[in-house]
Amino acid sequence: MTAPSGTGSVARLLQGVAGSAGLVIGRAVISDRSSATGFTGTRAARRLARLSVIGMTAPVLAPVVGGLILGVGSWRLVFVALALTGLWLLTAVWAWVPESLPAERRRTGGLPALLAAMGRLLRRRELIGCLLVMGGLAALFAYITGSPFVFQDIYGLSPTDYSLVFATNAAGTVVAGALFGRLAGRVRLNSLLVTGVFTTVASVIALVFLLAIGISTLPTAWACLFGLTCGFGIVLPASTTIILAVGSDAPGAASGVLGGAQFVLGAAAAPLPGLLDGPTTATSTALVLLGFALLSAVALITLARPWQGHAEPAGRH
Repeated sequence: MTAPSGTGSVARLLQGVAGSAGLVIGRAVISDRSSATGFTGTRAARRLARLSVIGMTAPVLAPVVGGLILGVGSWRLVFVALALTGLWLLTAVWAWVPESLPAERRRTGGLPALLAAMGRLLRRRELIGCLLVMGGLAALFAYITGSPFVFQDIYGLSPTDYSLVFATNAAGTVVAGALFGRLAGRVRLNSLLVTGVFTTVASVIALVFLLAIGISTLPTAWACLFGLTCGFGIVLPASTTIILAVGSDAPGAASGVLGGAQFVLGAAAAPLPGLLDGPTTATSTALVLLGFALLSAVALITLARPWQGHAEPAGRH
């Protein structure tokens, strides 16, 4: 029997809250360990890079995995897979993730104290700048929603072929994140962040330019979007590391602000490729991607600039 729509909506809401909590708490655990054990610099940046890559590739790979599950069963099988994954994660956390915050460092005050801490963080110009730099990642959600129409409806790919394109671009994100982890400690965090933002902006500008002069082919679109996802793989861990460093006095609040900003901007960006000029096209998708990439670049040059003046290579902290 199908659950009533009201019950189903509440269950999905709780599912979203639980998933969001996992993303926020994971970053806070790394920040706690950084403060308590000197687990800073290169090691912290590399672990945040791994966490960021996982968090960013999940929404990219999820449609592919979901499609494979639906290929062998009904939609109910998707929820079975989610339940089994949740049980596996619960077991893993119980067995391998120790308490990261000692009792003497815990704060009381509940939700009012948390909101007050978030308010203090949001008054820091460099943190707002880095949040808006990461706002460029809202383009990731526009890419996820717009790319199926572009590759399947415009370029004529089958669902299987499109899955290959999608998976290849996701692999680019993972490789770029791994490269960030290797370079952290050798290169200044801000230099890595600038490189990531430049890669995303250059890739999208190239795509818009090619479309404007009438070059709309599968190889060119694929190459430009691959460059975009590679840039994401650098921007996310670099900006995450900087934001948590700026908000190190309130790591839980900083992680919460970070996650909230990501998904608010992502939710706003997702429907835009289809709303800009009617049906989703390569041009409408590219223009949305360009808008968010330019937002990221402008925020980096202006609001985030005070942080750039004193950031050291990750390995020196």
